[in-house]
Amino acid sequence: FELASNVENRSKWDERWVKCEKLDDAEAQGGAAHHIEMKKPPIPFVSARDIVATFWKDDSAFEGKKCQYSTSIEHSGCPPNKNF
Repeated sequence: FELASNVENRSKWDERWVKCEKLDDAEAQGGAAHHIEMKKPPIPFVSARDIVATFWKDDSAFEGKKCQYSTSIEHSGCPPNKNF
């Protein structure tokens, strides 16, 4: 769980993630805002992805379970990229 939920280090082991840049904590909703670039998955009609998202963990949501949540957000430091 700790390996998969560590957003800053995920691009080191997840070959789908090309880049992960922490933007800041101020504009995020629940956790730090990150800009993530992903490779094109091996699925027809799906292109490479460029997302801005926030991730947060909750160890209290379910007894004995750990949960990681994420949601895409808009961020002034990373406007939409037309290359994706």
